[in-house]
Amino acid sequence: MPTISQLPRADLVDPADLVPLSHQGEARGISVGDLLSGTQPAIFARSSTLLGRTSIGPGGPEEVDVGPGLVLSEGTLTADHASFPTHQSFTPQDLLVLSTAGQPALLPVAALRDLFSAGANVAISPDGTISASGGGGTSSTVPIAELALATSVGAGDLLLVSQAGIERAVTVGSLLNGETIDMAQPAGAPTDGDLLWVAQGSSTMTRQTLGALWPWIASKLPTHLTPTVEVSSATTLDGTLHNGRLLVCSAPVSLSVIPQNMGNGFRCEVLNLSAGDVTLDARIRTSSGRSLLESGQAMTVHVVTYSGGTVVFGRMSGPSASGAPGQATGLSIAGQTATTVSLTWAAPTAGDVSGYVVSYRQAGSTNWVAAATAVTITQHTVESLSAATSYEFIVTSLNGNITGSPSNIVTATTNGAQSAITAPVNLAITSATTSSIALSWGAPTTGTAGSYTIQYRMTGSGTWTGTVSGLVGTTYVASGLNAGQSYDWRVAAVAADGASAVSSVVVAATLAATGAVTSLSWNLVPTGPVAHGAGALGMNAHVTPASAQVQFGVSQSPTVPPSNWTSGTYVNTDLWGAYVATPATAGTWYAWVEGVDGSCATVHPTGIVVT
Repeated sequence: MPTISQLPRADLVDPADLVPLSHQGEARGISVGDLLSGTQPAIFARSSTLLGRTSIGPGGPEEVDVGPGLVLSEGTLTADHASFPTHQSFTPQDLLVLSTAGQPALLPVAALRDLFSAGANVAISPDGTISASGGGGTSSTVPIAELALATSVGAGDLLLVSQAGIERAVTVGSLLNGETIDMAQPAGAPTDGDLLWVAQGSSTMTRQTLGALWPWIASKLPTHLTPTVEVSSATTLDGTLHNGRLLVCSAPVSLSVIPQNMGNGFRCEVLNLSAGDVTLDARIRTSSGRSLLESGQAMTVHVVTYSGGTVVFGRMSGPSASGAPGQATGLSIAGQTATTVSLTWAAPTAGDVSGYVVSYRQAGSTNWVAAATAVTITQHTVESLSAATSYEFIVTSLNGNITGSPSNIVTATTNGAQSAITAPVNLAITSATTSSIALSWGAPTTGTAGSYTIQYRMTGSGTWTGTVSGLVGTTYVASGLNAGQSYDWRVAAVAADGASAVSSVVVAATLAATGAVTSLSWNLVPTGPVAHGAGALGMNAHVTPASAQVQFGVSQSPTVPPSNWTSGTYVNTDLWGAYVATPATAGTWYAWVEGVDGSCATVHPTGIVVT
């Protein structure tokens, strides 16, 4: 009997086809249709879908798609709100999905507004707009004119302000403290009717006219006493220590000056109450022409800056009645051009001098011509002379109307006739050290220079004391100069037919001596109060070594150094000083000093009050 596998295969099965079947132990035949009747047909469905019944009436399962907000993953159906479409706006009629006691529910957007209530001075419109009403009580619609008036204002009271279009509150204290004078519009020229804020007897602000202040100031002037400073050792006059003071010399001391440390407009009175003479710096021009202030005499010192430079002038109390003045000595030639000769001499060592007469004559003649009859300093330049001509010069001292003995006679020959060549141009300082200054200039625009002549002098001096001729280039380095000293410079071109006019004058100073600072001690620091952004703060300190250059500055911290520094200026002995610009911001500021290399930074422990 063949096996099933040995039977031929049917290519097509019909429901009427018979298959063998064991029924109660007996072999029987049954059709394929009868055998499969009532069985479930095969079910096929796509991934991420469910099976259900979507058609009406009975029938087999059908695919059901998963809609928005649901995701089917590994047989688990979960909510997925991230897949909801995003809306950029909503209306009061839109619905929100929320959970109420664990049950899903819908909420109209308009119902959200009922969760909020308007507080004092706040209103919520039907469309949901929140705004300030300006009211002061429970009402949000009271006009500001109908509010109750406050009888006093405290620093913590609030005011309404608009900041960058946003309404905010600010305390009265913050509002007033935040206002500075820099925020005000610039005023015009002052008048008596100008008004100032004042507080008289209380913190209440009242107004005062500028004109009303003058009678009050005038009433105080008669009782003002000039501060007195006793001078018992060699001293250099300083704007911080001596301006507006009465200096009483109790010993025969020497007085020196550094004009740039005194300032234009400096003034002080010097009384010599010692038993000897007070020796004056050669840079002090005196009305007597002498560099001595005798015992029992007085002198007013002025510093003026004008077109001729910066000058320190001492106006003596007047010549004494001792008689004829002494003889001027050491008359010498300081320089000459084609039409001028510069002279310098020494004041008499005895007798009083009120001035000098400078006279000259052409060599070989017998008549003297007075070039100047009221010279009060020991130098002078005689002008309007003839070129290439030999002249003799003499100086005679005066004491009022009394004439002293004439000085020695000196002879000088003026240079050749002035050339048609024009003066050098663009004289400039290219560099400076503690003992030298480098200069450069441009050749004349007309003519050819065969050489150049440089002249220089200490700023404030009337005589050109230095002359260097025969220079063949357009640069020069002057050496052997004093550290920290200001000099005037000019240059002339020399051609075959003579010299040109001199160039314009330039002013340049050598650098102060430098070096590492080993110790510093304060001598003078202002404490205030001073107005912010007004003027400068004068301060000075003792420096070791005395030649080490220092710098000064101010900081709002006693531990953090300033970000900006002002170079110090040598005053005398070991004293250095500077005028530092007053800070533009009010507060407490601290004075600092250190070497220019940052060595030995030192802060003054007492702050400067800037208002």
